[in-house]
Amino acid sequence: MKLPHPEIPVLKSYPKGNDVAAVYPDGILTLTYWDLWCLLTAKQRFGAELSSLRKALIDKRRNERFFGESQKETVEDLIALLYDLQERVREIASVDEILAGIPEKLVKKESQKAIRNIIEAEGYYPPSEPMLRSPRRVLFAEAMRGMWPSLPVEPTPIARLLHPLFTPKKDPGYFPKGATFALSRRVEKAVAKELSKADELTVINRRGYRYAVYRAVLTLFHEEHHWDDSYGTMGNLGQTWVKEILVSTADDIGVESKVFLKDLLMFFCWENYGLSDSKQLIEFLQRLEKTDLSLAVAILTDIKDRAEQGFQEYFAENAGKFLEKFSTSRPVSGLRLVPSPSASDSWNGV
Repeated sequence: MKLPHPEIPVLKSYPKGNDVAAVYPDGILTLTYWDLWCLLTAKQRFGAELSSLRKALIDKRRNERFFGESQKETVEDLIALLYDLQERVREIASVDEILAGIPEKLVKKESQKAIRNIIEAEGYYPPSEPMLRSPRRVLFAEAMRGMWPSLPVEPTPIARLLHPLFTPKKDPGYFPKGATFALSRRVEKAVAKELSKADELTVINRRGYRYAVYRAVLTLFHEEHHWDDSYGTMGNLGQTWVKEILVSTADDIGVESKVFLKDLLMFFCWENYGLSDSKQLIEFLQRLEKTDLSLAVAILTDIKDRAEQGFQEYFAENAGKFLEKFSTSRPVSGLRLVPSPSASDSWNGV
């Protein structure tokens, strides 16, 4: 098809990555500046092939050392963006055809930025929507909240209720170490109040409700870690929550083992603030019945594989450490794991 000329939105200031650069009629295609920079980089350095640019970024992420985490994370986000961009333009037009319809003045101006923003991954601009589906972001979200809708008591309303406690209201945008004593007392009191609801007659699944409370606050601890915990007050509180949650079982809270184990194992592979140690989780796994232990091994293997495919080496190593302790266990025959919210095979594919 012949691509019509796009509308180029007029921006009030210099373009940010997620600003719209071009809008084609009838919803055929919309390009952000991140998209445009990818197209220009492919044109300038990779023979107008987006797949070749994506391969180069995958190689960069796998093999190069980065000066900072932000640059590495930008490369991961760009790999996800390029997969999405390839799919969006595949049946519409080639890179050359798309760029031919972009005003020459805009092409010339943005070409100067393209290599720096894409190949060198320098600077910071807000991510576009496809970049928010990079493996780092998808797997973290899954580890924190991915299984919540399948739990017998949904932790989301509890997390929504307690969320303001974890958010600093004033400058400097975080709780200084001297303020964490009061913070931990407020949080502890609110959690105790929430747990007390499990004893009310209106709550049918009391153990399930208590589990939901602990899962909610453990996730908030990781998502909203806006404090200087030099005195360890918040860490001590989080460690108490971990101990409480690890005495639960699937039968206790009334849920299938595959849901319960994936919720716990995903979280503890991504638990990154020293609230737990490997010994605690190993002891938890050792208490499982043989069938559930085999199920746990299968889930950990899946976590490890997906983390490796998604460039999340540290978290893959976490899963691998737990697997080493139970390498003789065999996954249940015919096991089907709980579906993941996003397939990871596209992250490394071309």
